[in-house]
Amino acid sequence: MSNYNTVTVENDMDSADRITVQNLNNLLECLEDDYELRKEGKSIAIFDADKDEDLKILKKHIKSFKTVLKYYGEI
Repeated sequence: MSNYNTVTVENDMDSADRITVQNLNNLLECLEDDYELRKEGKSIAIFDADKDEDLKILKKHIKSFKTVLKYYGEI
């Protein structure tokens, strides 16, 4: 029986890296937007109900994403 839900894609490392970097950049942008909205009191908690703690965690995550993007030579 054939499985129509499975797709196999062959990809080279450069393409995989570009996809990874694009996804990381998108997630970084979302985290930065979440940080700004939370800072302005315009969003709900993301990682912690305490606003100050939430902002600290968001900031750490943003820094981590930037570190990984530096590894890929994007920042």
